[in-house]
Amino acid sequence: MMKKNLCYYAACMLAIVQLASCSKNQTVQSNAQNDAATVMSNPQNHAESTLLPKDILNLGPWTLTLPIDNSGSNTGAAITVDSTTLKNGYTSQWLYTSADSGVTFWCPTDGATTTPGTGSDHPRTELHENRLWTVAEKGKLQATLIINQYPPDTPSMTIGQIHGGGTWGSVPFVLLHIKSGTIYGTVYQALTGSADSLHTFIKNVALSSKIYYSIYTNGATVYFNIIVTPVSGSPTTLTWNTPVPAAFKGSVLVHFSAGDYITRHNPGDGLFPNSTIGGKLTMYSLAITHY
Repeated sequence: MMKKNLCYYAACMLAIVQLASCSKNQTVQSNAQNDAATVMSNPQNHAESTLLPKDILNLGPWTLTLPIDNSGSNTGAAITVDSTTLKNGYTSQWLYTSADSGVTFWCPTDGATTTPGTGSDHPRTELHENRLWTVAEKGKLQATLIINQYPPDTPSMTIGQIHGGGTWGSVPFVLLHIKSGTIYGTVYQALTGSADSLHTFIKNVALSSKIYYSIYTNGATVYFNIIVTPVSGSPTTLTWNTPVPAAFKGSVLVHFSAGDYITRHNPGDGLFPNSTIGGKLTMYSLAITHY
């Protein structure tokens, strides 16, 4: 009798194991089908994108400054990539397409700088307009982006500029920058010194919030327009303007810049070029208009 009961118990256990195995296989198959459906309906989630930065942004009007010198190190002056190379499909660890069809700009804190030891001693992965113009010629820069990562100890980066060019190539004019989740605008008042006008625009901008901005000058006034759309919630809009300082009128040449210009430099951490500390943003649209 006992032997018969043991046989019955064993048969029941085998049936339970087979049922559980069948249920598990059905669940795995169902999940796989769901994952495949997600990829098919959202092709930007696919890791293997065939897009290049030039396919997303119009890179024709720009050159690109990289946080690397001409020997592939970080001790010399930063190199630039010309517009022809950008238009021909340039991509690298500093500028590459993201899974959601944007262009990611990555700049480590230990990157090369444009003028090591003097001038602007901070690294950048930043686009610079090829054309030089005066504010009387009028110009507008527009971009849409998200901030992916700040340098942890100095959470700040400049994302858009009107900068001096030619003889005034070392002179900042208009800066749009974000620090610890607050967007600021700076308008310099003179061609020498550090006199500027700093304005707080929008606070509490979380990482991955969509940021649209435009910087426009008609020769007499500089206009800012900013729209921040959080991952969930309502957008915040700001418009602000200020007169063009007298020092920047007349024959002073300027150009637009846009990208990832960080205000932290730590060249001796020993990690370059495989650093993970730095600033990162992803840009989805970029346009220049001259009137």
